[in-house]
Amino acid sequence: MNFFKNFLSRDKTNQVIRLNQKVVQLTELGQYEQAIPMANRACELARKYLGKEAPDYGKSLGNLGELYFILGNHNEAEQLFQQAIEILSLALGKQDPYVALYRNNLAALYR
Repeated sequence: MNFFKNFLSRDKTNQVIRLNQKVVQLTELGQYEQAIPMANRACELARKYLGKEAPDYGKSLGNLGELYFILGNHNEAEQLFQQAIEILSLALGKQDPYVALYRNNLAALYR
């Protein structure tokens, strides 16, 4: 049973990672509206299968926040960046590069 549970967890983690990679690709291509449903799906999968404290959930929130920031939805972006920073700081430490990235994004939002 443990093997099966670990297998499912790895499969879901890989799904989240692939979705986030696709979100980044679409974002880099300027296809923001196409990226949003994928980013939302990555957040849903990560929260449901990996948990609210999982680093991949934090990264998913940060990616979604970046899309909202680009599209001018600053209130939503701010909340998502703050959540991502909190989750990733606890899971990976305050010195983690993703924590720095989302702190920088949050600072840019306040300018």
